[in-house]
Amino acid sequence: MRIDKLFTIFLILLPVTNIYGCGIPGVSLGKIILVLLVCLSFLERRILYAPMIPKYWGPFMIWALVVPFFYIFNSWFSFPDAIYKFIGVLGFWLTLGYGLQMVDLSYAFKVYEKCAFVFSLLFLLQTVLYFIAGRNLVLLIPGLPLADATSINDYVTGQAVWNRQCSVFLEPAYFAIYIGIFLCLLLNRCSANLFTTKTLFYIAVLVLVRSGNGYFCLVAVFLLYILLNYHQVVVKKRNVVGVVVLFVASVFIFPNLVQNERFGETFDRVSELNATYGEGRTSGFERIYRGYYVFNELPVSAKIVGIGQGNLERYSAVHEFKTYANIGLGNTSFYLNGIQQILVFTGIVGVALLLVSAFKVCRQREAACVFLLYVSLSFMSATYNSPNMLLLFFFAAKNLKVMRQRLMVDSRDLKSAYRSML
Repeated sequence: MRIDKLFTIFLILLPVTNIYGCGIPGVSLGKIILVLLVCLSFLERRILYAPMIPKYWGPFMIWALVVPFFYIFNSWFSFPDAIYKFIGVLGFWLTLGYGLQMVDLSYAFKVYEKCAFVFSLLFLLQTVLYFIAGRNLVLLIPGLPLADATSINDYVTGQAVWNRQCSVFLEPAYFAIYIGIFLCLLLNRCSANLFTTKTLFYIAVLVLVRSGNGYFCLVAVFLLYILLNYHQVVVKKRNVVGVVVLFVASVFIFPNLVQNERFGETFDRVSELNATYGEGRTSGFERIYRGYYVFNELPVSAKIVGIGQGNLERYSAVHEFKTYANIGLGNTSFYLNGIQQILVFTGIVGVALLLVSAFKVCRQREAACVFLLYVSLSFMSATYNSPNMLLLFFFAAKNLKVMRQRLMVDSRDLKSAYRSML
């Protein structure tokens, strides 16, 4: 098998392989595999070639890399921490760049389709066995360390008695997001048919996962797809009838799901989403709102330029952020969702640069749908520089590139037709 195809497979599997460590602190097995495959690609081609990083991401990428070093002369600044995070951020963009250079879009989608289907079947098997035997079938690989240094035995023990299943992932939310991203890509290849056998299958999987992230992802995917493809969707009666049936079914089914013991726990977490829940010890509040309190406590200069990735813990210790003492899960937690990470790490300048890049990406509908899904997920999940962000950016950029190639072909066809007429 060619190195490019192996790279494609492990790029799509990165949300899974990124779970496991490789013996180097903070470095996952998945990232090491991709690095080795890039090196093997150099040997195979007998040339060192550059990654294909789109120009519209250049300013944001450079800004994210240099911001941490703005504080190099502060007493709290840690040069080793900054270098470590610099390598991590640079690694993300290099992986994206080499992915765009090496990976074929159609083959990547086929690999993703197979992975999503296999993982979904494993999830359904777990679900059936749980309802029969009352225990989960744990699919984590025993013996391998986890990348975050947590004991894998603790996860294996915990998953065995969880009342929710997550396939080969650490948590149901991770599995739900992986399937949600695939559903977004699948819809963009359905020729305006919203409700096919495949889409209905993955809708059912996302509902059964019972993850808030999954439900949010499901709603976001369909809203984005319908809004961006409105004229194509409404011309087919099948889509209109399907939407009406789905809406009516939801009206009748939703109250029953809320009352159901297994599904009710997920909906009960809505009570955690109150933005003024200052003394709460709830993960929902921390995931969605807590980071904005952090950003609000930054001085004006830090709000503008950011504090840089890797500086938050030391910065907050010096400035004694009261946020960590009385909001969320306590003063040992530094969780920020994707939007908050961009705000805190890169500041208003970084957000502005990201918006400029977004305008470039969103010129094409498929690319816009994929990129806007990333933005939507970022309001509740830690997506920044994550494998999910990598997949979303990759497919958005690849779709945009394919559109440009098609336009170039179309323009050449028009020129040849014009010349033949002359």
